[in-house]
Amino acid sequence: MAVVVAPESATVLAEQMDEFLASMHYAVYDLMLPQLVETFAFGLFTFLIIVSSCTIINKGLDTRPNRIMLATTLVMYSVAAIKWALCFAIVWGDFTRVLPQTLTLGTNNASVASARYKLNELIYVSQVMIVINILLSDVVVLWRVCAIWLWDRRVIVLSSVFHLAVFIPFVFVLIEDVERILSGRIPGIEVETAVRVITPISLSIPLALNIWATGMIWYKARVHKRLIALDPRFKTRSVLSVMVVLVESGVGYCILWAIYFASNYSSLGLFGVCYQIIIAQLTGMYPVVVILLVARKTHGFVEKSWSSSGILGLSSDFLAAAPPSSSLPLLMGVSPVSPSPSQAFLVQPPRPPMLEARIPPRRRTD
Repeated sequence: MAVVVAPESATVLAEQMDEFLASMHYAVYDLMLPQLVETFAFGLFTFLIIVSSCTIINKGLDTRPNRIMLATTLVMYSVAAIKWALCFAIVWGDFTRVLPQTLTLGTNNASVASARYKLNELIYVSQVMIVINILLSDVVVLWRVCAIWLWDRRVIVLSSVFHLAVFIPFVFVLIEDVERILSGRIPGIEVETAVRVITPISLSIPLALNIWATGMIWYKARVHKRLIALDPRFKTRSVLSVMVVLVESGVGYCILWAIYFASNYSSLGLFGVCYQIIIAQLTGMYPVVVILLVARKTHGFVEKSWSSSGILGLSSDFLAAAPPSSSLPLLMGVSPVSPSPSQAFLVQPPRPPMLEARIPPRRRTD
């Protein structure tokens, strides 16, 4: 006997099915596939952090710079691990609780709303983890710039301003996420209109910061290259090789940030969704990749070649951005014999010593 369904019930069932399919599409394409991509990125990060930690430990932990860099990379890895675990918990909760309850009880049920709110709390914490790794990565970038410029006061002040300009907009973004994700309200703060301007600023300032930092390192590399050409006493190109590595990695990091900016304001589809989720892994991997590239490029951090050429204390400085132990004319762009930076490129190479011409005595012929 055929079952007759009332038109009203059929409409309700169709609406519930549409809502369920929409939830399933969100769970599969916006949660599960990006989670698989982030799992791959986290596995790569795990491999890199093991290799870089062994590299720093083999270098020795008796110096403060190495200990600082090891601690920084491990903290960034821990943040990325928490981010990955939160995303896994979000996907698991969506498939095991939210979707089954949505299918049986409907989207307007109180228990479904409560389960979704708990997932939203995890989503918000994962956003906080992303912000933490972004800020730590920017600190590492600015720290290296200050070290290469030998902790020049002007560079330190400008770096501090840059980092403050990055920090403040991200605070407003997290406040906006409280309203957007948690449906909460912070008394006395109206962020709906301000966030429309602050959100793009929070994404563009880190990009500008990395472009500036890469340009500063490129300028020092250019100065160092010209000084090598002018003064044959400095024959080693180890420092120049390290600077080239930092410039190239900085350009690559700028490209990553440009893609992240574009993924927030253009339709990049599933790629954009995955990229926004794995940004915590990418920002954490950047300092680790730089450590490995420098170690590979310089073959054991080139302490011997640097010390033999008068360039002291820079192997650990490039890895951990510690202040150099001595004033380095090559990196400052100043000639060792001239205190004026403006005359750095006018220094002539030392002339070889003049050989005295000895005339043999004439023989007497009697």
